Amino acid sequence: MNRTQIKDLKTGKKALILGFLQETRALSKVVFLIMRDVTGLVQCVVKDDNKFFDLVKKVNKESVLAVNGGVKANKQAMNGLEIIADNVEIINEAETPLPIPVVEKGQTTGLSKRLDWRFLDLRKENNLLIMKVSGAVEKGMRNYWEKNNFIEMHSPKLIGTASESGAEVFMLPYFGKEAFLAQSPQFYKQMAMSAGYEKVFEIGEVFRAEKSHTTRHVTEITMCDMELSFIEDHYDVMKEIEGLMVSVMKTVRDEFGKEIKNKFSINVAVPESPFPKISFKEAQDIIAKK
Repeated sequence: MNRTQIKDLKTGKKALILGFLQETRALSKVVFLIMRDVTGLVQCVVKDDNKFFDLVKKVNKESVLAVNGGVKANKQAMNGLEIIADNVEIINEAETPLPIPVVEKGQTTGLSKRLDWRFLDLRKENNLLIMKVSGAVEKGMRNYWEKNNFIEMHSPKLIGTASESGAEVFMLPYFGKEAFLAQSPQFYKQMAMSAGYEKVFEIGEVFRAEKSHTTRHVTEITMCDMELSFIEDHYDVMKEIEGLMVSVMKTVRDEFGKEIKNKFSINVAVPESPFPKISFKEAQDIIAKK
């Protein structure tokens, strides 16, 4: 039987799911398993007449399991359905206790320890959602750029000279010579304009050797760049940025708005275009009045 992701489960059908055991609740005649995959959670029911009944009561949390059974409607279960298990296979049993909890109940793990066990930390639902939203942001950008005839480019990251003034560079040996990690794709975007490409974009890593002790500075970042030819003034650039932001926010809202609301109590709002615009002098006046 082919594997079914949790979000695609249908009542009245047989299904095989693969994922992590998040919680176990054992009663005298039934064991409830809360299974998790990258798409969500589902309750699995193992009854006392099942040959796996005694086995699943002892399985450690975060073990990787395969559960095969019938999908049944249950209004009291999460998402309104559950799996009545026929077979349960332990693919990989987790150690116990885990160095950090995946589901924190009242306790908070320090950042240093979370980073030491990052793969476990990333299993947490909030962190998974952050990664999904990050992907949706990039998807929204690409949707806009592709719809508006931008050409994607991939500029070199190992270069022979500093790529942008005003930023420190990482220097490294290169077969007896010096090379640098790219600080920006700016030079290559401008080269593309001279080549007549008119509209280009790039999403890629850049590196800046800027010493700082703040929590807002990092030496490696993902930079999202676009470059345009044949513009009249800055309003043309602002129009492109508006369209880009609307596309990003709409993509995030449509794909993950409900999850963001449930996890972080934030409503994802899509701004209307055109955005309000004020001059720099008007902005200064507003600040002065406050």
